[in-house]
Amino acid sequence: MIKNYLLITFRSLMKNKLFIFINIFGMGISIACCIVSYFNYDYNVSFDSNHLQAPTIYRIGSNRVFQNEAKEYGFVPIALGNAIRQNVPDVKEVVRYSRENSNLRVGTDLFQQQMSYVDPSFFKLFTYEFIEGNGELKDKSQVCISDQLARKYFNTANALGKPITQILDSGRTKEYTVSGVYKTQPDNSSFNDKIFSLYDNLFVADHELQENSWRVRNTLFIQVTDPSRIKAIAEQIKPYTENNNKIREDFIIKDWVIESFVGMAVRDGYSDKPGTWTHSGSPMAAVVGIGIMGIFVLLIACFNLTNTAVAM
Repeated sequence: MIKNYLLITFRSLMKNKLFIFINIFGMGISIACCIVSYFNYDYNVSFDSNHLQAPTIYRIGSNRVFQNEAKEYGFVPIALGNAIRQNVPDVKEVVRYSRENSNLRVGTDLFQQQMSYVDPSFFKLFTYEFIEGNGELKDKSQVCISDQLARKYFNTANALGKPITQILDSGRTKEYTVSGVYKTQPDNSSFNDKIFSLYDNLFVADHELQENSWRVRNTLFIQVTDPSRIKAIAEQIKPYTENNNKIREDFIIKDWVIESFVGMAVRDGYSDKPGTWTHSGSPMAAVVGIGIMGIFVLLIACFNLTNTAVAM
């Protein structure tokens, strides 16, 4: 019985090949558009989901007052990190993060690459899968690189112990040894960095920069295991705005903004917040716009199916 029904249906379809082709092609395109819009939405929803300790991580930003208007920035003065480390016991870990363009030499080959400078606990705070090494940056002569960069520089992901030379200004150089190779992060991760070094090396690369500088900015992450202490921490560090305001009269900070790492990249992408030096999520227009377009294309395909069915 079912076989006869299928045979009759097939013969009926073959009598209207043009209409059937239009309907199948239209529905296929519309469903594909909906799938693409879902993946685009999921890209933002799952942003930074690979970082296991994300719920305990927070970024500190600046609330600047300019022409009587307050605006949030994603960075803070470099000196704030050490001030929090020394004076705020509720903060378990403090990680400073900066990036600078560098000239690197591997053998006789020269490369331009952004060098990322972080504190030693960076790889404890953020989740990375290491192919070689364990992510410990014990001294200023060590770097951790991605497997992608290892293949580019050494034609193999097994680059542990291999040398890299950083060419600095005034003829100076800095020698590094690869102490770890990690798998490249997913595209929807806040960190798409290829090479990491200790934060102290930033002051070696730029000898005019000082660790207690309130003039220069960086990205600052803290780990707080008790979320109820966030307001207390914000009050404890508020007086440090005066340290900035005495030096940077052109950049008056009203207070510090402590925001959760969870959803941080998506919020940065939606608001286009200045001073965010990590990888941001897709803008809201890209997510909502593609979703609406997918729904409209699907509705058009459904209407087209209805019209052709009536015509047949």
